[in-house]
Amino acid sequence: MKSTHFSQRLFGRVLPRKSAAAVPLLLLFLAGLILVGISTPQVHALPAVNARSGGNTDPTSSIAFQMAPTSVLSGGTLTWASDAVCTDVQTVCTAAGAGTGNSVPNGYTEDLVVQVGSTCTFSSQTTIQTTATTNGRSGASFSVPNSAGQYCARVEHPSQKIGALFTWPASNSNAVVITVLASTSITSLVNPRTVAVGSPAADDVVLSGGSSPTWTITYTVYTTPSCSGPGTSVGTSTVSGNGAYVSPSFTPTSTGTYYWLAVYNGDSANSGSSNACGSAGSPLEVLAVTKASPTTTTQVSNSGTIAIGGSATDTATLSGGFNPTGTITFQVYGASDSVCAGSAIFVSAKPVSGNGLYVSDAFSPSGLGTYHWIASYSGDANNNAFSTGCRDTGETLIVIQASPSLSTAVSPPTVVLQPGPPSSTAPPASDAATLAGGYSPAGTMTLNVYSTSDCSGTPLFTSSVSVSGNGVYTSGAFTAASAGTYYWQAYFTATDVNDNSVAPSCGGSGETLTVAPATTAGTT
Repeated sequence: MKSTHFSQRLFGRVLPRKSAAAVPLLLLFLAGLILVGISTPQVHALPAVNARSGGNTDPTSSIAFQMAPTSVLSGGTLTWASDAVCTDVQTVCTAAGAGTGNSVPNGYTEDLVVQVGSTCTFSSQTTIQTTATTNGRSGASFSVPNSAGQYCARVEHPSQKIGALFTWPASNSNAVVITVLASTSITSLVNPRTVAVGSPAADDVVLSGGSSPTWTITYTVYTTPSCSGPGTSVGTSTVSGNGAYVSPSFTPTSTGTYYWLAVYNGDSANSGSSNACGSAGSPLEVLAVTKASPTTTTQVSNSGTIAIGGSATDTATLSGGFNPTGTITFQVYGASDSVCAGSAIFVSAKPVSGNGLYVSDAFSPSGLGTYHWIASYSGDANNNAFSTGCRDTGETLIVIQASPSLSTAVSPPTVVLQPGPPSSTAPPASDAATLAGGYSPAGTMTLNVYSTSDCSGTPLFTSSVSVSGNGVYTSGAFTAASAGTYYWQAYFTATDVNDNSVAPSCGGSGETLTVAPATTAGTT
């Protein structure tokens, strides 16, 4: 038996002959090797062909031709076999020394011929191997060419007679179409390799080695380094030739490590291929998903300044988180703690449900000075914690003195001068001053009366009242000695640290006293 390398024979080279006796063992060994080592799930395999044709002389003679597999990678190995059988109706085979059973005699030759292309006309075939029969069987293994494509194969042999009546058929009636697949490969890189949860990543793939490849590349993401168990389908890319392809984007919803698997599914002319799975096989296909890092911007209300007795809140705007939960805690540090080293004097915690605005409870300071706020986000499984710093912009509250207000009313606002004796006098009048808006104010309320509209000169009357808190403070009684207009002036002088004094004002609304002249009896 003579064995010839498929591709070398096509290009004019012939390998050495092999013993026909070794064929059965070689067939068993190579068939197992091919089916185990060469076949791949990505190959679109064609079924093996078992073609039989009638004999030329004896109607019951036949040849069975088999080739396996019929779809193989370039450079792979195929095995073929041919069984020639003669049913001894006319005792021709036995008379000719056909051997055991109905097999044709040993030593008859068969040629394996191959033609390029899938149209099996065999007008330009090439003989690849010539073998001799052993107990009616011939065949061998041969390596296919490295050039992808389709080839036709069949068995031919010279016209050889067995005895007087039986002639070996010239060829089998059906040829086998062999598909030689181009061996593709994939290189891939997840981009970027590290993302925060909720941020997208994609797989960059380069397909090479194909022969005008088509079909699809399928992308799947796994949480196990062996790419076992259920994965998350990311989608597909439509293949149109060798080149670069990018997967649809994948957005992880939890932290951890993800492993990408890109699989080219192959087509009728190209083998399938994929990247290796796991950090050891494909370290560039490992996606690390970290926690999101939300940020918090804060602003104290009232532009950061209030009078003592008022209140303020802090607003924190949480952004950049991935469905954040947890808590934002607001803390206030006292006026004597400028570096926020001690314990907070006020704490307000608010539950978090997503990015957005969160407002603290109201804080009412009890003393003057500068206070510092800190807002801290607790974080959760998918989000890092975050805290503002002491003395950050917008996180300072300045508490200043209260500025109380003063309103006054003369009572009564008009009187009539009463004639003597001994002299004319007016009924008494007084001024009531209402102090409001102070923070436990203390000091003195002074109420003066002037005859001049600008309250210049020496007051005609002065009354001082001690102040203890907000409220109404009334002057002593003033009695005018002559008709005319009198102008009251009230002011508050604070002695406590928390309140400003109220400056005097002259002749404001409700601060004038009109004294009408006395009437004479009988005057109309």
